[in-house]
Amino acid sequence: MNRFVIGSVTAKLTPDEVKITTDDRQELVKTLVYSSGEFSPGISVVDGGYCSAGAVMALSGVKFSNVAAAGNPESDWQIIYGAWTARSKVTVVDCAGNSTANCRVVLKGWTQNKKFSGFVLADLEIWQV
Repeated sequence: MNRFVIGSVTAKLTPDEVKITTDDRQELVKTLVYSSGEFSPGISVVDGGYCSAGAVMALSGVKFSNVAAAGNPESDWQIIYGAWTARSKVTVVDCAGNSTANCRVVLKGWTQNKKFSGFVLADLEIWQV
C-alpha cells in the first residue's frame, strides 16, 4: 500500500511530507536554589513519562477527490471535512499498511485550484485519542 486511508477515504496521492511528533512529557524547569544565604539559578528535569498514544502525525500535501463517486452522495473531501467538524474517531492506515484506530482528523489548511477543481490538497494532523 502506498496511500493513506482515513476512515473510508483513500487519499489520491501519498503525502508530500509525514512528520511524527511524540508525546514526551518531560520538560526543563528553571529553578532558584537557596544556599549559604543566596539564590543561585538552576535547572531541574520534570519527567511525566512518555505517552505513546499521544503521538501526532502531521501530513502535508494530501490529495482528496472533491467529486462524489457514483453511488456515493459525498466526495472524499466532504467525508474528511465532516470527520473534522464532527470530531469523529476514525481508523487510519499509513503508507506502510500500519493501522491505528481511534484517531481524530485535524485540518490545518487546504487549497483548491481552479484548474484542478475536482481535487483538494490538504494539510492535516492525525491525533491518537
